Amino acid sequence: MTTYREYKSLCQEISRTGISHYTVEEASNSVDALNDRQFVIMKHDVESAPRKALEMSHIEHAFGIKATYYVHSHFLHDSGGVAIFREIRNLGHEIGYHFDPLDSNDGDTRRAVLEFKQALSRFAENGFNVRTVCPHGNPLK
Repeated sequence: MTTYREYKSLCQEISRTGISHYTVEEASNSVDALNDRQFVIMKHDVESAPRKALEMSHIEHAFGIKATYYVHSHFLHDSGGVAIFREIRNLGHEIGYHFDPLDSNDGDTRRAVLEFKQALSRFAENGFNVRTVCPHGNPLK
């Protein structure tokens, strides 16, 4: 982890150098990204602190950088979490699903698939069109 001041310096340097930057979705769907010799993909796994993610999204936005924020679906159970991630999305960032249903269902694939689908529905119901996902994973399971 880094401080906001250090992160701001990183974003400022990326912006200053003119290096291309993409969300995960943009990089996977962009001919420009395939042709770029140097580029940055900014990706964040939001584990426990949506407000910190919001602060980082504002720093990136100030330098014209878009990032991907992978979010656990439990953050969408309350209006406060939904509002934070809507604000992040409205700054131009991608919201993706940070999933771990195999872990939470002790490897039961039937239940894991059901949980995965329910989570994607929760994202959609809250106005998030999830285009990319990122596994969370638990090394103890």
